Amino acid sequence: MNTPTEELIAADIETLKHGGSIGTRLFMEMSKKLHMMGLDDALKNWVSLGLEFLPPAERADVVLFLMNSHLPPRYDERTLIQGDIPKRLH
Repeated sequence: MNTPTEELIAADIETLKHGGSIGTRLFMEMSKKLHMMGLDDALKNWVSLGLEFLPPAERADVVLFLMNSHLPPRYDERTLIQGDIPKRLH
């Protein structure tokens, strides 16, 4: 017989396998919750497990989201033409 925790994990895995916005949201929200609680080992385990079960398209969405949150802002041609170049680019 499964414990409630094991049943919850099984349900989460099924949600991740389904993918879509619900699977992606579950992955991100659980990651955020574990991070906020300071549970670094649990977060590492969740990410390893979760990425394994997310479909490829949703995995790519998660990676893109994380990259966009850490990369510097983009500057389009209009910004450069107007001379509004950040000091770090001089």
